[in-house]
Amino acid sequence: MTAFRRLLPLLLAAAVLLASCGAPQEAETVQAGEGPVAAPPAQPSPQVVRVPYDPADSLNPYTCVTLQNFYVTNLIYDSLAALDPAYKAQPRLAQELTRDGAQWIARLRPDARFFDGSPVTAQDVVYSYGLAAAGSRFGAALGQVTDVQAPNDATVVFTLARPDIYFDRSLTFPVVKLNTGELPIPMGGGRYAPSDDGTALLANGAYYTPVSNVRRVDLVEAGDLESQSYGVMEKTIDLMYSDLRSELNLGLGTGHPQVQMSSLVFLGVNARGALAEPRMRAALSALVDRDDINRKTQMSFASVAYSPIRPSYGGSAVTGPEPGADRADDILDQLGYGTRDTDGYRTAGQSPLTLRLLVNQENKTRTAAAELIAASFEQAGIRTVVEKAPFDAYLGRIAAGDYDLYLGESRVPYNLDILDLLTNTGTVGAGAAQSQELEELYHRVKAGEAPMSQLDALIRQQTPLIPILYRRGIVCFSRDFSANIVATERDIFYNIGDW
Repeated sequence: MTAFRRLLPLLLAAAVLLASCGAPQEAETVQAGEGPVAAPPAQPSPQVVRVPYDPADSLNPYTCVTLQNFYVTNLIYDSLAALDPAYKAQPRLAQELTRDGAQWIARLRPDARFFDGSPVTAQDVVYSYGLAAAGSRFGAALGQVTDVQAPNDATVVFTLARPDIYFDRSLTFPVVKLNTGELPIPMGGGRYAPSDDGTALLANGAYYTPVSNVRRVDLVEAGDLESQSYGVMEKTIDLMYSDLRSELNLGLGTGHPQVQMSSLVFLGVNARGALAEPRMRAALSALVDRDDINRKTQMSFASVAYSPIRPSYGGSAVTGPEPGADRADDILDQLGYGTRDTDGYRTAGQSPLTLRLLVNQENKTRTAAAELIAASFEQAGIRTVVEKAPFDAYLGRIAAGDYDLYLGESRVPYNLDILDLLTNTGTVGAGAAQSQELEELYHRVKAGEAPMSQLDALIRQQTPLIPILYRRGIVCFSRDFSANIVATERDIFYNIGDW
């Protein structure tokens, strides 16, 4: 791998870090292990934790751009709800979240306070919602909101375009005090308050469930991810996080624990020609060796996906893996592609069945995955041409429908707003399949009128896209740091009170 060659000189120096982080985990079965993998029990609890941050970036959750600063803001600000390791909403600032048709009602805790001692009111929440809805980080999960009202100081009413039983998972946006959102550090009321000199966060004794073990979080300027890995190795920082967005930086070690993310890697499908047939799309999905892709391109830092719906939305009702390559061969034969030419390719008339697979050439992990997918299709007798394009050209071709398949990634909103992935809205390409049946069932499921397993089954039957895997991130910590870390995608400090 490119990253391996680039970091080979660092590997000996990183041996201590690798030992502290443990060995790579094997790929899990279909979306298993929704929650993160916890580290061994902590003993004793740390009183001070040193974490990386970028002093050139702000600690404003709505304007900060670095990932490390964003996660630090989770300690400074609270939200109406927090997502637990299974992605379910647990009340925080809201002591109660209830649904009435297309409305969700949040009733605030009476003991919630900002750092200046003032109470957190419904007006503060409405103001914070406006900041969240206007930005890209939280806006996607709030797109169905048509109105937000504060009938009194302790109640916020969210009105949606349609009923949504999962909308409480969208109420994770940070709540800041009214009219402070443009400050570098708006007024918050979370588990920790910034120190006067801005170099640390101090445990907030006025928080409704104060943290008693970790009294101080020191903010350490640590540079980029490679520099942070050195910081962990040299014990100048205690832990760091990476979402492993592209190439795997082996200098970080394997990470312990791994953090399940909502980043879905998938094949977009142009539903024309041979791909207009849902059974053809299902056959292609069955041919993809997801475990192989996970091991060889993600170093098993992912969970394989056969559906965009994850178990936390349907529990045991969501079905498991689909039939394998043998069944795909049968489907292809039934569709009339049983004859092969002299090169071994299945034929459509006089010509070999040929697919063009588009991929962003600037992402080496994706190009490696595309080659593995193409090899699986070729083995089944489908001529597959991998077309690598610069990122801007890649995006332009998707928008224009100039592809048969493309390898992409989309962050699935916590409230399962996946309609853009399932129907031709332009989000997943101009050639995506159209299905009124799928759209209607999707809305019924979101309204609580049909089981999630029914939607899962129809998605697999129609295969508007081909899910490949959900990526994971890692939390890596120094050799001398021991804590029972439960990290979530939304908050890597989720259980800091138990460290």
